[in-house]
Amino acid sequence: MTIEKLNVQKQLLILFGQSITIFHCKNNFQIQIAKKLEKLETKVSLTADIWTSVSNQAYLEIRTKEKFLQLLDEMNLNEKILALTTDNDSKMILCEKLITHKLDIEWNNCEFQHYYCAAHVLNIAITHGMELSVGIINKVRTFVTKIRNSTILCDILRSYCQVIKKNYIKPELDVITRWNSTYQMLEKFKIMRKELNFLVASNKNLASLYFEDTEWNDIDPIIELLEPMFKATKILSLSTYPTMKEECMMAESIRKKLADYWNLLMILQQFLLYWIHAQNYLLLQMEKKAT
Repeated sequence: MTIEKLNVQKQLLILFGQSITIFHCKNNFQIQIAKKLEKLETKVSLTADIWTSVSNQAYLEIRTKEKFLQLLDEMNLNEKILALTTDNDSKMILCEKLITHKLDIEWNNCEFQHYYCAAHVLNIAITHGMELSVGIINKVRTFVTKIRNSTILCDILRSYCQVIKKNYIKPELDVITRWNSTYQMLEKFKIMRKELNFLVASNKNLASLYFEDTEWNDIDPIIELLEPMFKATKILSLSTYPTMKEECMMAESIRKKLADYWNLLMILQQFLLYWIHAQNYLLLQMEKKAT
């Protein structure tokens, strides 16, 4: 036991007058939760995500499966779990297959189903679709990075906004792991076009990085494409109890919009795959109810 842990225990002993540890608190709390869950007469659905360890090491899917099943057993949920929702990470998919096999063989839980996070599927489709417009998007990134890395340029832009009495919007750089950040980057870039024109006019060294009118026209359809995805992701992420019906309706709405304007895009192909999966599941459930 480390000196730090001993010091913490001594402090707890002084405060509470008895030997108590964080582990004991966690243990007692876990037991209380397990007792309440044991009384449940309904099925439960869980959501899971894999993060890296404290040392930034990825967890193995087998180890994840073992810990997950151990938790189900401790919480008295091994026969009550109905579904698990995860992202599309390959480790999670393999982990789910191992869990499904274990639940079926050892606990006779053949009702268990695995679902992909709809918002994650949506953003995977967006990532694939944007590969077709990577040139113009990269040019926006380069220009935005140039401004964000210069305090002087940011100050000039801010001062000009004050003169024309417009709210200053700092150009935003997208992040691959942050959903919708590319849409937000392009949208803010478009909103600040007039101010950016002034910035380039007063700083000739930016001219080679800036956009021609035809290139600005290329940004508009990308924003138009990403906007419904942005709205759908927000709705799905904020929904407390999202249902398969809601996801299918949203997927169908986006599919129709994509078919109207970008029928050949890779993003549409990704959506069709997910839509077929969702439809097949609904048909399967209807057949089960009919029998």
